[in-house]
Amino acid sequence: MKGQYTSFKADEPPSSTMKHAEKKPVASPAPLNMQAVQVHVHPPKIHQTPREAAAAWVGVALMFLVFCLPTMNGIVLAYFTKQLKEDVGLTIAQYGLLTGYANGLMNAIAAVLVGWAVDRFELRRTWVIAAGCLLLGGMMVLEGMSHNFTQILMAVIFASIGGSIRATLTVSLVSDLLPPHQVSIGEAVVFSGAAVAEIAAGNLAYATNHYGVSWRLVPISMGIVMFSLGLVIPLLIREPPKGRYTPASKAEISPHALEASPDSGRSGGQAAGAGQRFRVWPALRYLMAMRTFWLLTLAVGVRGMSTHVIIAFVPPYLQRAFPNHLALDSAYATAVGVSATASAVVIGIICERRFLRTPGISLLTSVIGGLLGGACFMLTLWSPKLLGTGGTGYAFMLALMGLGALLAIGSAGPVLAMVALMLPPDSKSFGLSAFHCVQSVIDPSASVVLGVVLQVLQRGVASKPAAAAAATGAGLERGLAVARALIGIAIAFSLLVSSALFTAAIRGVRPDFELCRGSSHSVGDDADGEGEGNEGDGGLGDKAKARVGLPRRRLVGFIFGVLVLGAAVLGILALSLIACYAPGLFGSGGATPEVVSTGDVGR
Repeated sequence: MKGQYTSFKADEPPSSTMKHAEKKPVASPAPLNMQAVQVHVHPPKIHQTPREAAAAWVGVALMFLVFCLPTMNGIVLAYFTKQLKEDVGLTIAQYGLLTGYANGLMNAIAAVLVGWAVDRFELRRTWVIAAGCLLLGGMMVLEGMSHNFTQILMAVIFASIGGSIRATLTVSLVSDLLPPHQVSIGEAVVFSGAAVAEIAAGNLAYATNHYGVSWRLVPISMGIVMFSLGLVIPLLIREPPKGRYTPASKAEISPHALEASPDSGRSGGQAAGAGQRFRVWPALRYLMAMRTFWLLTLAVGVRGMSTHVIIAFVPPYLQRAFPNHLALDSAYATAVGVSATASAVVIGIICERRFLRTPGISLLTSVIGGLLGGACFMLTLWSPKLLGTGGTGYAFMLALMGLGALLAIGSAGPVLAMVALMLPPDSKSFGLSAFHCVQSVIDPSASVVLGVVLQVLQRGVASKPAAAAAATGAGLERGLAVARALIGIAIAFSLLVSSALFTAAIRGVRPDFELCRGSSHSVGDDADGEGEGNEGDGGLGDKAKARVGLPRRRLVGFIFGVLVLGAAVLGILALSLIACYAPGLFGSGGATPEVVSTGDVGR
């Protein structure tokens, strides 16, 4: 079979070997019978024809836009805090909710439902992504037409439903468009959309402020582009089969040990094994049996806290810390965006090259880059205090911020690429949606809490009799010190804890690849054929998943973790809603705060 790297003895047909493998339990995959199977030590890479490669990279480019535009829509709000306060009457807590759970919570719920529907009903991912783009584009237009907090909140919530396809289906689609040894660089290109969004958002904000253009034009324009993208995607991307490349060898877990599925060329666009019926519990049981899945989910979610804070609260803080530099929005966005783009590409290339011998290379880069980048971010926050707000301090701040982004932000794509390759083909979309769900409820939490805390501190200062003196330089400096400390604590916590989680997950990468390989070659053997995978195609039937070993402690830990995370999310969400709609409950009887920017805490 073309692309297959195993050969069988002439006196023992492959079918008998496969049947022998079917009877092996998946919990601890038995060694291959090396007398019957000869594994090539250095199998050749999978090569696409020039036409296939061009079509695949066109798909990657479109997924880059799908990832970039929603991210840009969220980032741009950070540069319009003053206009939003004047035009919509936004408070700090409301701003924190918009950049936090208004988007993240609904995004998480929608992602799970979308991932389940795609696997359960065998939906074409290209069409689902197109539908999400259409919904997201329409909500962006309505966001630009909003006149109060409730209207913009509803627009952001429904936009997050459309945006739920951004990180789940794009990762799944790219992992099947490209050969496995190119997936890391492909996902890095897609995730560099976040960095490009930072560049575009900051420069758009500077242009609109400089030329006196309303902030409303930005989300409306992006909505039109997003809507058009939704119309184009089904025409330019041919749906690839899910699980197009499946593990072929136990000798080395690497892209070179992966083969093209025998049905990878089918025109229907469905995976080999797609005819089997998807069920939630066997798929969830498999995810719980993996050693790294939930560790990586928590790690990526906690790492996202720092990204949220850097995007939502650092620009307003720097605007107050460097009031004499009118082009700060553009310079900051360019420094961070260019560095993050370079980081995504460089780390993607490193992970592609080293993935052959070190499958967990993306985790190593996440740990090292997170720690070094965190030190740069801390120095950035304290740069006005260390070198002043003049030209030297300003240049030092931009250089450190760019260096921090270069080190800490570029590994998200390769990490998601690795996760996608570790998941069984028939439940890949569901697994990625579960990953994205947990990540999406964790990473906005720091922004939500930070917004509430800053608003409480602001109202406490405003309610004091000496509030008239708080507008002095000493009062502003006090406010900047408070904001700097809180932002620094949030970023340091995020980067340190996520680095520890990434480190803990490194040892489980190879066993999880082995689990996926063993499960992919073990198919169900029901008498009626229901729930079984297709022989030799990499499908993972329900009985095969059910045979995956699941220690009781993992099940108990999973249930406990879900309860703790759910309680924390509901508590933070309730706190945020109270701060938005009933701020007087926090103990100040004064008027509604008149500022949104973090630097105004002391005014």
